[in-house]
Amino acid sequence: MKPTHLLFRSIVLAVSVIGTAPLAFGDELTPVPEAALPPVAVATAPAPVAAEAAVATAPAAETAAPSLAPATTDLEIMQAAIDRRIQFLADRLAAAAPGTAEVDEIDRDLLTALDREQARLGDALTRFEEASGTGDSDLRWRAVEMHGTAILRLMQLRMAALDAFTEEHRRALVSLGRDGLHQAAREARTAILLARYHLVSRRHSIDELPRMTRDLFRVGAALSRLLLVTAVLACALWVRGRWRIWLEKLRNSTFRSLATVGSKRRAQRLFRWGETIGGWTLFLITLAALRWALGPAAQAGEINALLTLLAVFGIYRLTIDVVATAFVNAAVHYGLETTDDRRTMLLRSIRLVLRVATMLVLIHLVSRALGQGFMATMIVKFSSLVVLAAVLVELFRWRGVMVDTFLRLQPKGRLADALRASQSRWFGALLAPAAFVWLAGHGAATVAREFALGFEQTQKALAFVFRQRVERQAAKLGYAEGDVAELPKELIEAFREDPIESGPLVVSNFPGISELHEILTAWRESGARGSYLLTGERGVGKTSWLNQIRRDDLEIQRILLGRRVTDPTDLCGRLAELLEVNVGPETGPRELGRELCNGPRRVVVLDMAQHLFLTDVGGYEAFKAFATLVNRTCNNVFWLCSMSAYAWHHLRAVRPDATVFRSRRHLTGWSEEQIAELIRARCAASGVQFNYADVVVDRLEGVSVSSSLIETADAYSRLLWDYSDGNPRAALHFFLRSLDPERSGRIRVRLFKAPDVALLEDGGQDGLFVLAAIVTHESISLDDLIEVTRFDRSQCFIHLDRLLEVGAITLDNEMYRVSTTWHRAAVRLLRRRNLLPA
Repeated sequence: MKPTHLLFRSIVLAVSVIGTAPLAFGDELTPVPEAALPPVAVATAPAPVAAEAAVATAPAAETAAPSLAPATTDLEIMQAAIDRRIQFLADRLAAAAPGTAEVDEIDRDLLTALDREQARLGDALTRFEEASGTGDSDLRWRAVEMHGTAILRLMQLRMAALDAFTEEHRRALVSLGRDGLHQAAREARTAILLARYHLVSRRHSIDELPRMTRDLFRVGAALSRLLLVTAVLACALWVRGRWRIWLEKLRNSTFRSLATVGSKRRAQRLFRWGETIGGWTLFLITLAALRWALGPAAQAGEINALLTLLAVFGIYRLTIDVVATAFVNAAVHYGLETTDDRRTMLLRSIRLVLRVATMLVLIHLVSRALGQGFMATMIVKFSSLVVLAAVLVELFRWRGVMVDTFLRLQPKGRLADALRASQSRWFGALLAPAAFVWLAGHGAATVAREFALGFEQTQKALAFVFRQRVERQAAKLGYAEGDVAELPKELIEAFREDPIESGPLVVSNFPGISELHEILTAWRESGARGSYLLTGERGVGKTSWLNQIRRDDLEIQRILLGRRVTDPTDLCGRLAELLEVNVGPETGPRELGRELCNGPRRVVVLDMAQHLFLTDVGGYEAFKAFATLVNRTCNNVFWLCSMSAYAWHHLRAVRPDATVFRSRRHLTGWSEEQIAELIRARCAASGVQFNYADVVVDRLEGVSVSSSLIETADAYSRLLWDYSDGNPRAALHFFLRSLDPERSGRIRVRLFKAPDVALLEDGGQDGLFVLAAIVTHESISLDDLIEVTRFDRSQCFIHLDRLLEVGAITLDNEMYRVSTTWHRAAVRLLRRRNLLPA
């Protein structure tokens, strides 16, 4: 039998049983005001027999009230007897000690009473069906209701006593022996009788419908509920046809309000998940709204069962979409193959597993509604076998994929050799579970490691611990002290720090560059105001980022001021010279702007825009003129500028015209993975072999030397990432200073010697002011430094000479700037002293 057919039959049985479940578990035991009778007296009382005989022999056409009085009295006598019997059994159960033979004896009496009521209910149902449409059908229905309610009450009483049975009695009821088979037959008979009872009760309700329609208040309430249900369905259909359009509009609006690529990427993932779960989530919300609109009618058996099964189906389909999307996303994230055939296989496997699970859950719910007896126990016992069979089927289906993945991740070893030798043999299927177990463990470890390393604090903690251990080892073995000039030229060339535009040394990490291209396209087509600012710390890759801007449809001019300009006229003359615009010697923003607006459309890339101002009174006039020029020309010239992060923080805080840049991108430090990839690419390009033996801090028995060196290389990359705060130039700089050449031609990796921050503090507060001025402007001349610090020339010379002596700053073309070796240490110290703008 196909799983779909078996699932359909389970749903049909669930509708019948779930519809009666509220009666089975919602009714309280009816208290009997009379004294409880002994079981023998109840069993031999003539009243029930007389009452049943009266019901059985009542004339079909007899409808007069006097003729019904004796039969009604007999039914009441029988009801009283049933109540006494059930109350007597309940009292005995309450008085008996759990786990004793007395409880087992009471359960046997319960089963005897249940069998008797089942037989009586069957006879009463047959008589009611034969008397359908006659005058005494109401009397016969009362007999059916009496016995049906008695069965449900006995089942409820027995369910409450399950935990009190002895182990031997419970085992006998759920085993394949005589008692267990009788229990299975009793449960099947109960299910059939309850289904018949449920159908007969609904037929009786239909017969009562004409009488109910004469109650105008009830009809009005039903019509109002019908209108409410119609409104809910109409609203659901309206939303169903438009929710994707609304989601797309919300996506576009969200993207316009977000500034960073990271936030947009997270929003994109969120909207993709919303699109995945939207349809079936709307379906489940509609079911909840229908249950609310139906009000008390939702508790009716068929309606409640139908809504419940629809909810189960909705959850089933929603789970398929969520699990399939999660697996595909995980496969893409970890670089696994995600072809259309693989996705089809994955969807088929998920559906099979969920169908089996849904079928088992439905059957288990039905068996629990009939009492936790033979059927429920057998389902629990054999469900594990069904699940195991489904798992084996899926393992066999995915056998080839698992073996190929295992051999790619673990190409050596006994299991790998066995899998490789048995790939085309039938007994290779027996080894697939071993590969699955290994892959599951490897995947769980990878996910757990990535989850832990996903937190930046965890990564920094691991880097800190590793550095502490390497420092203790370096105290014995020594730090890297070799001269960089003694390293091979290929190695020095591979680790050069200047910007690289193309070639194998470029690591593709240019966040936001696609967004800039979209802005450029929109500016070219609409003439919108074009200005863009790129900010970031020194060495984070601003120049390399700008070098990636290449367009065939736009003229791009790259200019560099080279020196700081503070006079507006001097700035306009310098820009006119760089942009090759013919203007007079005393050109201002107005004249230069007119010439640029009349000239060709172009993109001007201006690097090191921090040279447009000086943090001094009157030092912002050049930037004011530049802002005016940008405002006048941004419809015909797109100004793409870069600026030091600390210069921008200061400018934004003191100048309102800093808003001239309509769009801005801030480059943050690279991630640990990106720094590791950068170092791996440079190492591969150098063609040099590296020896990490001096930084191996754990030499574990049973772990190969090659594995230890690989793990150490990853840990050392994490150390460089932490020390450099993700700055790629600093990471390359310190890795190169971690290398010592060996006689064999290999390069030994040892811990670099970090700069001593105390040397910067020796200059006192004035020395830190000088250092902060250099970092804020990124590069500054002596004359500009005197203007900024208000120190005299000799005092500035003293501090500059001291910083030059320790190597904290460098002098190039009369411009002072902090050296790469000391930059991270200087920034951390100045931040700690609150001397840098934030």
